[in-house]
Amino acid sequence: MVTKKKTGREDKDAGTSRSGRSVRDDAEEQLNKTVDEIRRFNNLTLDRELRMIALKQEINAC
Repeated sequence: MVTKKKTGREDKDAGTSRSGRSVRDDAEEQLNKTVDEIRRFNNLTLDRELRMIALKQEINAC
């Protein structure tokens, strides 16, 4: 059963999109993509910083 949500102008289906997937599923998918992107960025920057530390130690050892 689909619940209806009053919006003032017209009735809208609460929680479903045209394809039958819920709005929550769509939002969760987008959130997961964003989290994955942030994780990749974090890994890249962390690797870069670790390389910079190693280079600094190598330079200072000379």
